[in-house]
Amino acid sequence: MAYRNIFITNEARLKLKNNQLIVFNGEELSFPIEDIRSIVIDNPYTSLTGKLITQLANDGVCLIICDEKHTPSCELLPIGAYSVSYTHLTLPT
Repeated sequence: MAYRNIFITNEARLKLKNNQLIVFNGEELSFPIEDIRSIVIDNPYTSLTGKLITQLANDGVCLIICDEKHTPSCELLPIGAYSVSYTHLTLPT
């Protein structure tokens, strides 16, 4: 059950390793993806890998990215098979 809400305020590198979120900002921290409910990134110099973003979406983790005023500017949510957006993306043209 997801219960962690992770808030990134310093420059960091985020990646996926062994189904764990790895946060490197001078020291390396790891969190099991299945324990994460949401991640808020409040630093424009934080980097994420595409593999991590895909895994977060697959596990239903909400990813929120803030602007320079520390206001949420983007929310990335998974597109599930139940979604109208998913239907539009997968229809043959």
